[in-house]
Amino acid sequence: MSAELSITLLNAVIIAIAYVWVYPTLVGKNINKVAIFDCVTSGLALVILTNKYWGGRIEFNFLLFELN
Repeated sequence: MSAELSITLLNAVIIAIAYVWVYPTLVGKNINKVAIFDCVTSGLALVILTNKYWGGRIEFNFLLFELN
């Protein structure tokens, strides 16, 4: 599995869990809490991906550019 695909799948799973289960039960209709939980879930994705790819020699393709 490519790095880009694993990142996309992780974000899709986190978004699905957040909007289907976490937000309706913990946040309700409070838009400020939704914004805070969005930041927390984005940070969670960054922490997971940082642990997986930090220090590796994996190059990421972003449109026409290679990123490392």
